[in-house]
Amino acid sequence: MFLSAPEPGCVGTSDVMTSNGSLLNVTYDSVNDVIVYDVCVQPNSWMAVGYGTTMTNTDMVWWSANTTSSQQLDLYSTGETTPTTDAVNAYNTTFIINSDNSV
Repeated sequence: MFLSAPEPGCVGTSDVMTSNGSLLNVTYDSVNDVIVYDVCVQPNSWMAVGYGTTMTNTDMVWWSANTTSSQQLDLYSTGETTPTTDAVNAYNTTFIINSDNSV
C-alpha cells in the first residue's frame, strides 16, 4: 500500500471513541509512509472504517473482537450491500487481548 504525504496540517494523531467504548487512534508514519491504526474493540463487537463518501466503490477495513477468534478484514464495497474481501490485503495486524477481553 503506497500513500502520498498528507497536506500540511494533516500529520498527527486522531482519536475517535464509539458509543460502546471502542477506540480508534490514527497516526501517519512519515518514515515508513503508512497510516497506523491503533484500534481497541470491546468484546463481541466490531469497528469499521470506510474511505469514501458513500459505500459505492470504497475501500474499507473492519475489526472484530472475539478473543482468539478476532479478525481484521480488508474490504471493498461496490454498493450498499455487504462488502467483499479485497483481493489484496494491505494491512499487517497484531492482536492483543486485554484483561477486560477487549482486543
